[in-house]
Amino acid sequence: RCLGTILAIEINVPSESSYFNSIRDKAYHYFLENGLWIRPLGNVIFVNPPFCLTQKEQNRIFAVITSFLKKIAK
Repeated sequence: RCLGTILAIEINVPSESSYFNSIRDKAYHYFLENGLWIRPLGNVIFVNPPFCLTQKEQNRIFAVITSFLKKIAK
C-alpha cells in the first residue's frame, strides 16, 4: 500500500495558487478528451499512478501532460 509514485506539477499562474484556479477545468476536460483520468487540483496537476504502471503507459501520461502544458503556454 505504500509503493508507487506521486507527482505534483504546479503551473505558474498570475493569480494566487489555489484549488479553485480556472486551469483546473481546462486541464480536467483536456485530460478526459485524451483518455486520461488525472486529478487537477486548481493549477496543480496531481498524478498518482499504480506501482505496476508500464513504461508505455507512463510515456503516454507524460506525453499528454506535456501536450497540455504546451497548449496553455501559448
